[in-house]
Amino acid sequence: MGVGFLAFVALALTLSVPFVYIGATILSIGYAFTLPTTSAMVSKSVSPAEQGRASGGNQSVQALARAVGPLLFALTYGISTAIPWAASAALVALAGLLILTAIPTLRAYRETIQGVPTADALTLETN
Repeated sequence: MGVGFLAFVALALTLSVPFVYIGATILSIGYAFTLPTTSAMVSKSVSPAEQGRASGGNQSVQALARAVGPLLFALTYGISTAIPWAASAALVALAGLLILTAIPTLRAYRETIQGVPTADALTLETN
């Protein structure tokens, strides 16, 4: 996620075509790792009975982003070439903050629903 943020910031600050290609390559590699990992995390964060609904919701949000993202990109690119990249960097930073704040809640939910102790609980038990 940090690499994606840096790539979007670099793309917002450059007008050079080679840097756009480099940034797009970095983003593509990042997404090749991020999307499957996200799908696995969503699947494993719920009970087996809820996995279909969670995976479906995850895929729906990803599809919506792939449909609306290019439209918003095109609309803002007409105003300034830096706006879409800067907005993307801001959204990635916001997503990172949301994930960091959600981690404790997700761990507690997983332990409560699935009865799977978290790494923190295992550490406490051994001490």
